[in-house]
Amino acid sequence: MTVFGASARDLSASIVTEIRAAGVLLEFRGIDLGSSVEQVLFTSLRAGGPLRVGLRRRLPRLLRRPVAALSALRRTEPAHAADVLVIALADVHRRLFAPVAAEFARLDPSLTTTLMSAGRGAQDPRLAELPAVSRQLKRRSAIALMGHRVDRRRLAHAAQRWDTIVGGRVADELVPFVADTIARLAVEAARIDDTLEAVRPRAVVMYDEIDVWSRLVVRVARRHDVAAVDLPHAEAIDVEAIRGAHYDLMGVFGPRAAAVLSSAGVPDDRIVVVGPAGFDPLVRSARSDVDRPPRVILAAQYRGGRMTDQVRAGILDGALAAARAIDATVDLVPHPTEPASAWDEVVANRRHGSRGEVRIASRDSLHDLLPGSALLVTGWSNSVYEAVLAGVPAITCHLLEGPPPMPFASEGLASEARDEAAAADHARDLMRPERRQDALATARSALADHLGPLDGAAATRSAALVARAARG
Repeated sequence: MTVFGASARDLSASIVTEIRAAGVLLEFRGIDLGSSVEQVLFTSLRAGGPLRVGLRRRLPRLLRRPVAALSALRRTEPAHAADVLVIALADVHRRLFAPVAAEFARLDPSLTTTLMSAGRGAQDPRLAELPAVSRQLKRRSAIALMGHRVDRRRLAHAAQRWDTIVGGRVADELVPFVADTIARLAVEAARIDDTLEAVRPRAVVMYDEIDVWSRLVVRVARRHDVAAVDLPHAEAIDVEAIRGAHYDLMGVFGPRAAAVLSSAGVPDDRIVVVGPAGFDPLVRSARSDVDRPPRVILAAQYRGGRMTDQVRAGILDGALAAARAIDATVDLVPHPTEPASAWDEVVANRRHGSRGEVRIASRDSLHDLLPGSALLVTGWSNSVYEAVLAGVPAITCHLLEGPPPMPFASEGLASEARDEAAAADHARDLMRPERRQDALATARSALADHLGPLDGAAATRSAALVARAARG
């Protein structure tokens, strides 16, 4: 069952309302889990599931609380007290905060920061030296978790009401799915709660407005009277996914993203245009010349949702067609959250040429490779903005039915290709000096609405926002 947009949001909210009405306890240690449960349901229903918890998957889930309790018997990792706690869900978040931290220290050296990993980032070897939120659970919290129970009888009663909304099969799947979700969120709430108690920050910073962590961290921060701040990792575009985010302050790229947050119900006085701090170096290193031999950069997007393996392979073929048209090589830059090996099979199985035509670059190398490149090719990622800032024209491969997810072509930010022939034609056209200059001028004029002031000071504005929160 796949439910789109506002329907998925309304359905998820209705299910949580029925859970509450049935008397199911949606809290742990006074921390309300309802908005987090709603976000998990919204994400799962919109993606089409799976909601079913089979025996093989269910057994590890049943062990979550016992395993969490046992982990509390170990010596916890030290968490140093600091004014600002930054929670990184991926290595890219640490890299995004690095220039902000430098400006933060310059603005007010008396305020201190500390970084911790959470979610999948806790298993990322690149974040291994950071203390993990999952290692902060105290014994008293573990005891409380063991006593935390989800009333399945009451959940089953609520499911009778869901039946009329989602159908019997999905309603039956929802009972174990919701029960598991509540138990899992209670464990994470306990870990975050103990983390804030150990660090005692004035503000907690996240790079996440659409995931369940944003809902959970904000709720726990309220309990500790800690300001919660969201800094942007990309341009905010998904109104329904953002709806329900209740940070005290939310930084955004530019006016477009601010309007999206406002439409999602975020009060305007909590929205601050800061710009993309990670793009500041590109503003200062833009070039108009093209290196020889020329190279085409393929900026990959994370596999999931509409970005299927088939679409990824099609975009790679478009990049290859563009490269052959101008006698260039292709440097494929994996998405920052995926390993380079994620592309091995796609590259090996593509339709054209030998494997040697594509070099899989480091996933952190996009900004190093862009200046002096001939072209950037992608699907609908924010790398289009980065290319324009670096003085590189972009081609977006639109291989889906309906309108493109991002209107880059209609706004003049990129040239749109629906097949390999079009990608090759655009590549030849954009290598003509006059045409290239015109395309970049048009694209750059459209950037400010998306990215805010193009002055290379986004990190400074982000740091000022964090300092404002930390000072209360």
